[in-house]
Amino acid sequence: MTRDELARLAIARELIIIALAEHNLEALTLALLVEHPTLADHAQRATTPTLHRARAVVIAADRLRTTLAGYRAAVDAATRVSDPGDAAGF
Repeated sequence: MTRDELARLAIARELIIIALAEHNLEALTLALLVEHPTLADHAQRATTPTLHRARAVVIAADRLRTTLAGYRAAVDAATRVSDPGDAAGF
């Protein structure tokens, strides 16, 4: 991990938990796909209550990942340190 990455995490510690949550959501989605391979076929209707709920979990996980990515982008923008050498004309 670079010094800049450590400094960024010192300012926004929640990014550590967000990264863990994203990995856990990915693991959950993969586990559900292994258990219910037909989840990959979005056109196929759920034929059992467990498949129906698994599909709902995958959709919710995808939405949460998107929301977390948006939050991370907002934190990145708020914590971005401008380089004094980037000024135009200098």
